[in-house]
Amino acid sequence: MHEAWLGMMLWALSLWSGLAVAEGYRTRPRQLRALREALVRMETEIVYGRTALEEIFRRLAAGTSGPLKGFFAEVAEVIAGGTDDLAPAFRQAVERHFPRAHLGREEQAAVSALAEVLGRTDVASQIRHLRLALSALEALEARAREEEARYGRLARAFGFLFGLFLLVLFL
Repeated sequence: MHEAWLGMMLWALSLWSGLAVAEGYRTRPRQLRALREALVRMETEIVYGRTALEEIFRRLAAGTSGPLKGFFAEVAEVIAGGTDDLAPAFRQAVERHFPRAHLGREEQAAVSALAEVLGRTDVASQIRHLRLALSALEALEARAREEEARYGRLARAFGFLFGLFLLVLFL
């Protein structure tokens, strides 16, 4: 009797693990899309609004949710604190918030490159770097969608089947 309960619990745990992995594959393209949209808004604010960098990040934080909201809010706070060098704090915020958004090293590198130019160079240079980051994120989003389609279902099925194997093993 105890073996059946143990088998059922292991099946449920395995299924839950597969669903959690699949959720990561499902979340990543959405977060990349939200990040790209935020950077497009940033570009618009820089070009047409001539808005201060702190205000841009505050608006981006207000317009996003989840880990990206925390990222933009943290950068806004660093700027408000009057830091002389934004780049290290920007990179730390990327490293702290991007993993929670299921964004990996490539996404971190694309966005961290902006730390050197935002607020330091002329508008044309900032826009050039923003567009470069946007094109990199677009390619990463396309790849993330392919991975979601390929590996998301596989993770769910593997979690279910492995759990079923454990259930049969314990019965």
